[in-house]
Amino acid sequence: MEQTAKAHGKLAGNALSGMVATIIYMVSRLLLTPFILHFISLAEFGLWSLSFIILSYAGMGGFGVNSTYIRYAARYLAEGKETDISKLLSTGIAYMLSFSMLFCLLLFLVMPFILERFHIEPSQQNLASTVFLGTAAVFSLELTLGGFRFIINGMHEFAKEKMVTTVAGLIEIAAILSFLALGSGVKGLLYAFALRLVLETFGCWSIARTILPSL
Repeated sequence: MEQTAKAHGKLAGNALSGMVATIIYMVSRLLLTPFILHFISLAEFGLWSLSFIILSYAGMGGFGVNSTYIRYAARYLAEGKETDISKLLSTGIAYMLSFSMLFCLLLFLVMPFILERFHIEPSQQNLASTVFLGTAAVFSLELTLGGFRFIINGMHEFAKEKMVTTVAGLIEIAAILSFLALGSGVKGLLYAFALRLVLETFGCWSIARTILPSL
């Protein structure tokens, strides 16, 4: 009975933390956009938005791996096979590292085609290449080491994972405001994005290692 009540309480806490994190993210991004457009042009903001459309294709490559992390981490934890979780993580990292390197290489090779097909002005092509390749490189970090986050989810520690991502997201907002005020332009968004993913990765790694020292 006590274990059931504890499980229900944890489930409610996880659900609540997820809703709060989502609301904070949506409201903060909605309020942040007009401020960003005060410092960069609509064309530059378009490049930033386009970079995430490109990244969505890379994200599809990691979907199956992420669900595998969650499913098997939960199973191995229930069976007391903690060393198998470590093996699962190592395999996933190796696969996603290879995939990320291939994606970045292909993106680099097709960059002239992308710049042409999206009718990007010649004066902005160098900036566009930097933004596209930069976000791809940063996103590759999340793809490669994001397994720590999904293993935490597999262990039903959603609240801890949401705490990390929410704090990192708020720090990203502060970094965006700072970089834009310093005149970094759209590259400031890239720097802040990189900072957020580094913080998220480190935070999830720390939590995962605390729960499972064998990782």
